[in-house]
Amino acid sequence: MSSPTIVNRLKPLITLVAVAAGIWMLGRLIDVNQLITWIQGQGILGAFIFSILYAVFVVGLLPGAILTLAAGFLYGLWGGVAVVLPGAIVGAGISYHLSKRWGRSRVESKMENFPKFMAYSRAVSERGFFVGTLLRLSPVIPFGLLNYFLGVTKISPRDYWLSTSVGIIPGTFLYVYLGSTAAELSKVSETGGSEKMIISVVGLVVTLITVVLVTRSANRILKESENASSN
Repeated sequence: MSSPTIVNRLKPLITLVAVAAGIWMLGRLIDVNQLITWIQGQGILGAFIFSILYAVFVVGLLPGAILTLAAGFLYGLWGGVAVVLPGAIVGAGISYHLSKRWGRSRVESKMENFPKFMAYSRAVSERGFFVGTLLRLSPVIPFGLLNYFLGVTKISPRDYWLSTSVGIIPGTFLYVYLGSTAAELSKVSETGGSEKMIISVVGLVVTLITVVLVTRSANRILKESENASSN
């Protein structure tokens, strides 16, 4: 096979990597804290910009935890969840379709030497929504990478969108709650009001315990699915 032919076949994959790398470098150059402060002063428009920024972070594989915490701090629990979820879902969808269009045929054949990948891939193809949701609930594969990983599996777009929308709720809720609790504690330190502080902390502990239990259950079921697919 000649070199030009190889380059032409790899061009879509190179483009995908270049786009992700460009977004990642842009994220490193931006002062996130300064940007968040600016967004805070923009009202409803700021919330919309925040969601777009979150989607960019997801596609570029940039750490979204700081944005999730910031959403809770800026917009409170329910407002933060309402801002984060659309950005996360849209970013996940873009990553999935980029990977599905440009990466599947090239990556899938090379992954036959990785049994864990093949086990997850088979499990997803058989029970897309169920296994996709478990993967979202489990920290086995980081959120950003999982979007691209699922793009090279045979999960249907419908199951992908549904499992993503459902599976990211507990983790999103926890991180936004952390951010909103930090905001509440800062207010309490200035104005007083120990009752509100106690309620916020207790709510956070309950949320944390719930997410841990859900994650453990997801890991256990996912391991069983992996073993079943390997046999």
